Amino acid sequence: MANSDALAVFQDLSMQAPGIERETLREALDETARSDTRWTREEEREAQLRTGSGDEEAMAFSREAGDGLAAARLVLWSAPDGYSVANIVPLESSSFSHAEYNALLSDFQKRIAVPASNKSGHKVEVSSGAAALEDWVSPETATALRRFSALANKSTGSAHPLDQTRWLSFVILAHRDSPPLGPGRLCRWLVEIEHWSDDVAQLLAIEYEFGLALLAQYDQSDR
Repeated sequence: MANSDALAVFQDLSMQAPGIERETLREALDETARSDTRWTREEEREAQLRTGSGDEEAMAFSREAGDGLAAARLVLWSAPDGYSVANIVPLESSSFSHAEYNALLSDFQKRIAVPASNKSGHKVEVSSGAAALEDWVSPETATALRRFSALANKSTGSAHPLDQTRWLSFVILAHRDSPPLGPGRLCRWLVEIEHWSDDVAQLLAIEYEFGLALLAQYDQSDR
């Protein structure tokens, strides 16, 4: 798969090992964080997480700013065979870009997750930081969207009858995918990969969301 039309995405990280108790990994994570100079375990935050989420095994870690990375908090949710990263949130700003988030995840992976998993016998898995259109939709749907984008008037969206025909073909195919492409990802793909304007891409995303809802309602109606 070529990366010319891949979008940056937030990466996922999991630590898994069937047959090894989660407590073994939990202890290794705690031990590793206690000796690290950047990441610190936040047990008070964990108590809040348990109350709010019901996850009695949730873990939280904070990282001070440094080495080109911002201050952040990382939360681990328990999984059947270990832990997975639930989220990374900034402590001194409003949000992270994909690159900032993934850099923090990589730092946690190298400094905490891998050393702890080596001790406990768990395997660390990290998803890709980029996703192509075919990672979210069927090849047929991807082809239909690319055909629409390549031939459409980028200033009028789906207004021209021929453009509308190609657009509706894409929406119908997307509806058949399970799950269908989200409108937010569609908007990002149109803007970042196909260079549509923000305004027109957002209008198309609204049309798309309405079209999916209409087709879903039609599927449920008595015919």
